[in-house]
Amino acid sequence: MFEYHAICHKNEYYLANPDDLELEHIVPKAADKPGTKIVFGDWPTYLGEGGKTKHSKMLHRDGNMTLLADELNVVASNNPFFAKRKDYAKSNIRLTKHLADYSNFKFKTIEYWSQAFAQQAVKIWKV
Repeated sequence: MFEYHAICHKNEYYLANPDDLELEHIVPKAADKPGTKIVFGDWPTYLGEGGKTKHSKMLHRDGNMTLLADELNVVASNNPFFAKRKDYAKSNIRLTKHLADYSNFKFKTIEYWSQAFAQQAVKIWKV
């Protein structure tokens, strides 16, 4: 629904079958695992002081997630954000593609996106 809201959906565009899309964690679930650092880059250093504590609190926030086609998500994996941006730019999903415009993606960005989604949710799903 957030994507449809972003594109002012007029019944011209439909997201792929849920089996073809994945929920991508921008800051990955495995950010603090030693193997991730060796293979994909140093997420804990990138995220800064207090990163490990904040990671568990911010991981599943909607501001840390985006939709991404299965094949792009496999490539993005646990890579550093600067590498993931290239895969986000290939997406046809506007919200995901927009992430490629960011020079970094840290906890403040997760908070910003979470607040933006909350504001949109109130407009989309009126109570």
